[in-house]
Amino acid sequence: MTDVGGTLRAIAGRIADWVLPALGKPATYKQELVGGRPRERRVVTRDFARYTARPEACRQAIDWAETMLPAAPA
Repeated sequence: MTDVGGTLRAIAGRIADWVLPALGKPATYKQELVGGRPRERRVVTRDFARYTARPEACRQAIDWAETMLPAAPA
């Protein structure tokens, strides 16, 4: 595999209860940061290698990851 997202999906797919949601738009990324089901272990990434992103979009993705948490503990 040549990209981080593909490698993470391959690894997460082999481990029980691990999910790596498919993401596209920023709104989907935000939704997945606060989503999930009980006992589900998730890796939520924003793959900027696939998309042209402005530097402020990269910083915003990090800010969201640090501040947006699921409403209920999983």
